[in-house]
Amino acid sequence: TDELDCETIQEIALLQNTEDILPYAPFMDTLSTVTSFDVTKSESLTATSVFLPGGSWEVYASQSLLVLAVQGWWVGGSASQQTYFIAYRLKNAAAYGMALGQAPGYILDQFSMDHWIEDGKDYFRVATSKQQQWMWLEDDVTGVETWQPSEEESDNLVTIFELPTSDGEDMKQIAQLSGLGKPGEQIYSVRFLVKRGFIVTFEQT
Repeated sequence: TDELDCETIQEIALLQNTEDILPYAPFMDTLSTVTSFDVTKSESLTATSVFLPGGSWEVYASQSLLVLAVQGWWVGGSASQQTYFIAYRLKNAAAYGMALGQAPGYILDQFSMDHWIEDGKDYFRVATSKQQQWMWLEDDVTGVETWQPSEEESDNLVTIFELPTSDGEDMKQIAQLSGLGKPGEQIYSVRFLVKRGFIVTFEQT
């Protein structure tokens, strides 16, 4: 962005950790823009944009924080489900890019995310479901490749991040609880309420 002298686009291909073009995790497919308006005037105040690696995303907002969450993949030996977060600090009449984060699995909806302030620190809480992956595996007896579930079981998690005090830094993961629900279940409803979280898991058969 410094070389292009461009002030409105913060990052390009921000969420991809490989130089290879991944057909299941395209980047620069979606350009999301957060625009602030003064309701007493016709013109916009500020516009902040970022490229997202896909088109399936959710939005969460509190009084001082706006978060875009997008489904993607993390490539490192094998592809794993990840939800990427881009947090914007809401100050006065504008939104400022603040922090990046990622959690394993996918969120259900905007209620899977929550912003909590305690002792002067900002925390971002999120509940995700990681589904069991299917892949082509060679049968030990016949040697023929068949479509089989992987050895890694599905899982449901709650991850808590501490948001940075200065803009442009990553969210710091400070806690994670896994193993919620029974094997094969996934999250179907989430509500965060002050210091409590309520999660419903269910297996569709």
